[in-house]
Amino acid sequence: MPLALIHSPLPLAARKAGLVASQAEKAKTQKYALLGSSHHFVPVAIKTSGVFGPDVIAFIKELGHRIRAETGEPRSLQFLMQGIAVAVQRGNELSLMIKWLVHRYCVSEYTYAISTV
Repeated sequence: MPLALIHSPLPLAARKAGLVASQAEKAKTQKYALLGSSHHFVPVAIKTSGVFGPDVIAFIKELGHRIRAETGEPRSLQFLMQGIAVAVQRGNELSLMIKWLVHRYCVSEYTYAISTV
């Protein structure tokens, strides 16, 4: 198995859509189990591909309905989903930009410094 896939969720993701997000929600629920007695905890797992975990879907729907009840805007849920989708896209873009910058300005200079020694 290639080294990059050792800790990759790819094998899990290939089995069923949303399985990785669901596993991430379960891990967060276990991590923050102590909050359950004093807070209402909802694990939010949204993968970079835009797949939502099952708990977050229910939470966002409930939140959208509450916003609609307060504002009277019938498209509140759609606006909320669009805002989340844009945030995921911006996060993906930022991640790619950072990786490119690190590769361009750190890895290339490091490689050049080693090769000239």
